[in-house]
Amino acid sequence: MHLSEELAESLKRIEAILDRLEAASERRLRQDQARGDIAAELRLMQDDRSRLAVELDQALARNEALANAQAEVSQRLQSVGTSLQTILARTEATVISSDEMSSVETPTLEALQVETLQVAASHGEAAHADTSPSERLVAPGGATPPERV
Repeated sequence: MHLSEELAESLKRIEAILDRLEAASERRLRQDQARGDIAAELRLMQDDRSRLAVELDQALARNEALANAQAEVSQRLQSVGTSLQTILARTEATVISSDEMSSVETPTLEALQVETLQVAASHGEAAHADTSPSERLVAPGGATPPERV
């Protein structure tokens, strides 16, 4: 039985070697799959990085454009503010006080019409005294305004 014991032992060793070979083969298969997954993940990351770089460039360009627009608007507002201050300073110098204003007579419509007729007569337009000033207006190019209905 010595031969059969040696044969049984050899078979056990062969089975153990085959088990280790199978385990190594499975490990290698999992590693290859993991490498494939890692490679796919790496490609996805590179695609994401490229997309994010483009988006960042666009955001930076938009930010720069907004900063330029803000600076221009700020400059324009400052210019308008300066102009308004100048206008206010000029009008303050010419404003009539409320006491002086009460003594100023406001002309009536009739007084303005009489004055208009007097000015027209002095310019030789007395023939048009029976028409209103808007009827005597002449449009650019010599056309007369439309007749009133």
